[in-house]
Formats: sequence, structure tokens, C-alpha cells
Amino acid sequence: MKKKTIIIITIVLVLLSVLGITYFVLTKQDSNTLTIIEKQWIQNNKNNMIDFSVENDIPIFSYDGEGLAYEFLNQLEQDTELGFNILPNSEDTQYAIKLVDEPSKDNIVIYEDNYALISKENVQYNSLENIKDITIGVLSSDLENVEYYLKGTNLSFKSYEKIDELLEGIDMDKVDAIVIPKTTYLKTILEKNLTISYNITEMKKSLVITLGSEKKLNNILKKYYKKWSDEYYDESFNKNLSINYYEYTGVDDDTQVNFRSKRYKYGFVSSVPYDDLIDHRLVGYNSEIIKEFSKLADIEVTYNEYNSYADLIKDFNENKIDFFFNPTSNTKYDMDVVTMPYIKDQEIVILSSIKNDLIVNSISSLKNEKVLAVNNTMISEYLENNKIDVKKYNKVSELINKINEDSIIVIDESTYEMYKNSELKDYEINYTVKLDNVYSYTSRDIKDNKLFNSYFAFYLTFMNTKTILNRIDYKVFETANKLAFVKPVLFTLFAIICLLIIALIIR
Repeated sequence: MKKKTIIIITIVLVLLSVLGITYFVLTKQDSNTLTIIEKQWIQNNKNNMIDFSVENDIPIFSYDGEGLAYEFLNQLEQDTELGFNILPNSEDTQYAIKLVDEPSKDNIVIYEDNYALISKENVQYNSLENIKDITIGVLSSDLENVEYYLKGTNLSFKSYEKIDELLEGIDMDKVDAIVIPKTTYLKTILEKNLTISYNITEMKKSLVITLGSEKKLNNILKKYYKKWSDEYYDESFNKNLSINYYEYTGVDDDTQVNFRSKRYKYGFVSSVPYDDLIDHRLVGYNSEIIKEFSKLADIEVTYNEYNSYADLIKDFNENKIDFFFNPTSNTKYDMDVVTMPYIKDQEIVILSSIKNDLIVNSISSLKNEKVLAVNNTMISEYLENNKIDVKKYNKVSELINKINEDSIIVIDESTYEMYKNSELKDYEINYTVKLDNVYSYTSRDIKDNKLFNSYFAFYLTFMNTKTILNRIDYKVFETANKLAFVKPVLFTLFAIICLLIIALIIR
């Protein structure tokens, strides 16, 4: 009897194990892979049309039946053989691609469209403090949020009930600028030649896929979108943004071909974190921005390194490079130039050793001191205009190599952030100053560069470049600094070993 009980228990355990394994296999969750049950659901529903609403007036994503959202749905249909009945701007479907003020936890977020301050004039504001003394038009439904996020000096707001009235307000110069979601109204911005003057990144709408009551379909959509976005999102976004940009600005096919066929030359002086060569590869803020723009526009950009800004500008004036990142004080060129805004205001920091008792209450505190700065830059010019004695170096790395406990260093804040835990770990900030001028990209204003200049300038204002910069692996700079020390040591050891071997052989 006891033996029979053991056999029965064993059989039950085996059956439970088989059932458990079967259930696991059928329902196994994976971020990309469909379960057997989900595949079976697709098989059973291939002949059923699924209503799917698409908000049909959002450039890049869904405009007149084209865009990233439609490409996603078309690919989903091809790969799964499910059928979708696309209903533009319908309010009667559970499943939809649409803009919402706040996405729910069940929504699949495709894109976040932030609001922006849009101006008729070609003006850029790199900080809230610079936005002042203007009248801003805004939809009444957005007024409370705009007043909360835009807290500049002497701003007035004029509200409108309808978008057409708001756009007429800027057309008729009733307001100096308006606030609207920049992607939703991209067509209007480009066709009217308006400028994205400031991105209000905290204020946004989300383009989402809303899910319905069919849980298996919900899981299929989540998994498939994750897989599709990993493989195709960037390519689709870039393609559709370029298509829309060319269409809305009236760029013909021949001009596009000429634009893509030219190889553009970028000049730089090595300066962490903006530009640095590591293992013959350009890294830093600018390389990330240029790389992303190159992918968007499908163009090729090559790089020329210079030992000083004086050498760089000399070659620029001789037409040997097309554009460069410009922290310089130079405003005189041998040709017409276009300046394009950089990502943010620059603050300069005055540093001294923690062992130094230096007190800086203003820039005038440095009057009887010698300070170290990079030559031909806005920083060195600013110091000299304030009658400060400046010891100048061609680039930051040369300056850093010359510092000691008595050094007073003046560099921009971004550069300090890169060195504060290494070469400048024993230095502290004594004073901070915001530059009146801002860094920019400077390009030759010639016919061959016309589309490059206009598209790149637009890109710098449209894209969230801070997100791009967040992709940078800053450890690469730290590794480079370590290698800069290690390589000479290793070379010296190698040379000693070789000499010992030669000595032994001779002996």
C-alpha cells in the first residue's frame, strides 16, 4: 500500500511538472518574442479587421497617410498578417495613435512633443533669463502652464481661443512670439520661416498607442513595437523628418542630391569635452551632434585637427574647411559666414588651488594677478577687456599641463566638469561669470553650403541636443587621460627591456 501511494504521488508530481513546463512555454514572456498563445491568437484573427485610429496631422509621424506611425502599422501587418482598418482622427476606437497631455501606464509612448517659443525674428534664447521684454501669444488652454514655465523679465501674455487666431497674431505682429508644440506645428513653422527660439522641454504632449480590452493584442502590440522601434525607429524618424523639411521649405530634388553628394569638412582644436581625438576617432559633444545630423541628412563629414584656433581660422579663411565649433573671439573673416547656435549658455569659472587663499568677489579682483586661459577665445578676450594679465595657451591640454599650486585658471564650466575629478581635483571654483556671447558653429556662407547651413541650424533648435549629449560615455575621456600617462611609461619599460636584451646578446 505504501509503495502504491509513493507511485501515485510520483505520477502526480510528474504531471504537475509537465503542466507547469507547458504553461511556462506557452506563456513565457519576452520583450520581443511572442508566446505560443499570442501566435495562436494572431492565427485565429487574421481574417478579422481591427479598427485603429491614427491622428493624421502630425508631421514626421502621421500626416496625410504617411510617416513613422503608418510605417510601423504597415510593417506590423506584413509580419503578423493581421489586418488593421485605419481610421484617420476617429474618436470611436479603443486602439489608436494619438496625442495626449499625460500618457497612462497602459499607453505605449512613441514620442514626446515639447512646446517651444516660436519667433518671427531669427533669435535664440539659451536661458530663461534672456527671454525678456516681449509679448507672447498662447492658447488660453495652455496659458497657465506657459506662465508657470516662462518666467522671464517683463513678459506679457496674450491668449487666444483658437490656433488660427494665435497664428494670425504672430503673422500680423500682434505678438512677438507664440508658444506651440513644435512637432505638431512643424509644417507651419517651416512654411512661415519661423524660428524655434527656445524649447520648453518641461511642457509637452505625448504621441502614444492606446490599448484596448483584448489583452493578447495588447501584449502583441507592446512586444512588436519594442522590437520595431529598436530596429527601425531612428531610420524612419530621420527619413520622415528630412522628407518633411525639404517639402515644407521648398527644397527641390536636384538641390537635395547636390547637398548629399558634397563632403563637408569640420575643423577643430582638441578641447575636452567638446572635441578630442582618441585612437584616431573624434569624440565629444560636437562629434555626437555632427554624427547624429549626418545620419539625419545622409551626408558625410570629415575632420581636420588644428593645434590652435589661429591655425584653424587661417585655414577657414583659405576655404580649407567648411565649418567649426566656435568659442573664439574672432569676428572678422575673409568671407561671409553663418553662425548657428550652440546648445546652451556658457559660464566661465575662475579656479585656484585649495591651498591658495585667493578671494574673488568680482572679475576686478584679478586685476593684479596673472591668470591662465586659452588664446583666441571669448574667455581670453573677456579677461583682457577687463585689463587682466593673461598667460595664454593654444589649447586646454597645454594649459592643464602647466598648472601648479599658484595657478589661477579661467576656463568654461563644461571643461571644468571634465577635469574636476582628475587634473583639477585639487582646485576649487572662486567665482563664476556668465559670458555675454555664446558659443556657436561658424560656417562658410557659400552656395554649396546653403542647404547644409539652413538644415543644420534648424536641427540645432529642433532636436533635444541634451538627450544626444547624454549618450556620450564620459569614461572614454578618463581612459584617454590614463592612457596618455601609461603609454609613455610602457614605451620606456619596453625600451629598457630591449636595451637589456641587446646588452645580454653583446655580452
